[in-house]
Amino acid sequence: MKNNKRPLPASSVVLAGYLQSFIPATGAEGENLVLKTSQQIQDDLSTMVDITLNDIAEEMVSIGYKVKLDEDGLPKWMMSYGK
Repeated sequence: MKNNKRPLPASSVVLAGYLQSFIPATGAEGENLVLKTSQQIQDDLSTMVDITLNDIAEEMVSIGYKVKLDEDGLPKWMMSYGK
């Protein structure tokens, strides 16, 4: 019997693996706070997959990441190292 389920795209699997090291930050500050742009995340994953900035942003929003403006006024994802 053939399995008719479509496998997840590789980019989704790699992004999910990458995000296992982080959780959405609940506060705007703290020692575990990490601010990253979608471009920085894309660059981190570039040796594994081609993933678009929109794909990253859509996934980040869907799992609850918030955006904060950094000191230069640029929007970045609020991430925290998981425990």
